[in-house]
Amino acid sequence: WSVARGSTKSEVASVVLRCPGFLEVSLAEGVERRIQWFESLGLEPGVVTRMIVAFPSVLVFGKLEPKRAFLAGYFADDELVRMVTRNPIILGYSLARIQARVLLLESRGILTELTLCSALAMSDENVAKFVERRTGSEHLVDD
Repeated sequence: WSVARGSTKSEVASVVLRCPGFLEVSLAEGVERRIQWFESLGLEPGVVTRMIVAFPSVLVFGKLEPKRAFLAGYFADDELVRMVTRNPIILGYSLARIQARVLLLESRGILTELTLCSALAMSDENVAKFVERRTGSEHLVDD
């Protein structure tokens, strides 16, 4: 991975130290396949390498394609690439969490790249407060 992708030994060491699970992933199948998946989104190879060095856990996130497919229904390709490039951790959340946050934000008319990334990182209670502040709505759940 390092030689083929232009990473240095210190970058690879950093990845291993910050994400030991990386060592359990088959280089030929797991890592290379994951890198190709990110590139298929439209991320440049150098961006993918920098993303892996900064957030090595992206190599062990599960079930990326269903998350991408769901998000593609709400965001244009360039928006999705921008979101993943700026905040790849969003792909570490469960599909159920992503769906719930997207549907809530969309139902309130405040779904953007920024609001989604913010809402994903929040607890349910804080998301409710976040949406209330943005919309002025105190009632977030239909009875």
